Amino acid sequence: MYAGGVYCVASMSTLSCSGWSDIASLVWQHAKAEVVLEALRGNKDTLGWPSEDAQDAMVREVFEHTKDFPVSLRYLKHLLKLLRHDIESSSSQDASATMSDAFCELYISSVTAATKSLEEDGDDEAFFTYVLPSQEKVALRVQRAHNQVGLRAWEAGLFLADLSLSPSLSSLFAGRCVVELGAGVGCTGLLLAKELPVEKLVLTDLPQEVLDNLEHNVRLNGLDTNGQVIVKQLDWKAVDTEFVTEQEPLLARADVILAADCTYSVDCCFSLVNTIESLLVASTSSSSSSSSSSTSSSASSSSSSSTTTTTPPTSSSSPLPLPELIQNTPLALVASTLRNQETMDTFKHTLSTNTRLRWNDVTAWANEVLGETQKFVYSNRSNIRLFLVQLAPP
Repeated sequence: MYAGGVYCVASMSTLSCSGWSDIASLVWQHAKAEVVLEALRGNKDTLGWPSEDAQDAMVREVFEHTKDFPVSLRYLKHLLKLLRHDIESSSSQDASATMSDAFCELYISSVTAATKSLEEDGDDEAFFTYVLPSQEKVALRVQRAHNQVGLRAWEAGLFLADLSLSPSLSSLFAGRCVVELGAGVGCTGLLLAKELPVEKLVLTDLPQEVLDNLEHNVRLNGLDTNGQVIVKQLDWKAVDTEFVTEQEPLLARADVILAADCTYSVDCCFSLVNTIESLLVASTSSSSSSSSSSTSSSASSSSSSSTTTTTPPTSSSSPLPLPELIQNTPLALVASTLRNQETMDTFKHTLSTNTRLRWNDVTAWANEVLGETQKFVYSNRSNIRLFLVQLAPP
C-alpha cells in the first residue's frame, strides 16, 4: 500500500489503514468528513478510536501539520463537530470514552476561530497536502472561494498525476522535458516533479494571480532551487509554431505536454488544440534537428519518422505495458472531466478536424492501469476522459 493510503474509487475510504498517516492523508486532502469518520471506525482495532489516547494521537499526528498548512476553515469546523458528536455518542455507551483535554482544546480553539473568520472573511485560502509513494509531501495553496478557476485543485489534475505516477506510465517522464498547460495550482506537475526524475518541468498559465500562486507553490515545495521547475505565462490565443520556436525555445523542447481540466468552455477548445499542435510541431522539429546534427547515420531514420521511440523498462509491478502509441514522443496527454457534453464534443471535433494531429481516447487503458484504487482523494473519476494527442504521420 502506498504511504498516505490507497483509496477505493467507489467510497473513497481507505482499503486498509496502516496507522495515523493514512487518516492524516485523508484530512489533508479534504476527504469528506464522513469518510474520515468511517476510516476511524473501520480501523478501531488499529487506531483505538474514540479512546482518549486515540484522540490525542489524532491531534498530534493529523492536526499538528495543519497549523502550518491549514485546511479549509469550513471543512475543519464540520470535521471537528462530527468527531465530537461521535465521541459523545460513544461515551453514552462507554463511560471511559470521554473527550481528551488535547482534543477539547483543539476543538474549542479551532471551531471558535473558524466561526469568527468565516463570518468576517469567508473561506478563502487553504492548503491541500498530498503524500507521495516515496512519503514526500506536496502542499498546494488554493483559494476555493475565489472565482478564478486556476486557484483550485481539479479532479482531472489528480487523475492525471495518479496515472503518471503508476508503474505503467512513470518511465515516460524520466529525463524528459514536461510542459503543463493551464497548470493552475500546480497539482499535476508538482506531484510529478517531486516524485519522478523529469529533466525540466515548465508550468504555464495566463492570469497573473494564478502565476503568482503557482510560483508560491513551487517555492513552498522546494522546487525552485535548481531550475528544474519553471513558471511561464502563456496565452493560447497568441501561440503558433513560429512563436514557440523563436520566442519560447524551452517550450519547443517539450517531450510530454500535459493538460488537465482545460476544456472548461467551448470557446477555449480551438486555442487549446492549436497550442498543442504548435508545441508538438516545434518539439518534433527541434528533435529532428538535434538528431541530424549529432550523427549523419541517424539522418535517414529521422526523415522517415517524426517521433523518437523509447522502450520503457519492464516493471514487475506493472501489469500493463505502455501502448505502442504512448511510447512515442512528443505527445500530449489531456485529461478532462465531462461536465458539459457540448464542450466535450467540441473539443473532440476540433481535434478531429485538425489534419496535422491524430488522437485517441485512452480512458479505458488508464482506468485499467489504475484499477479500483487511486492514490489521491478525488471524485468524478467515472466522468474523467483521457486523450492522447500526437502529430499525424506525414
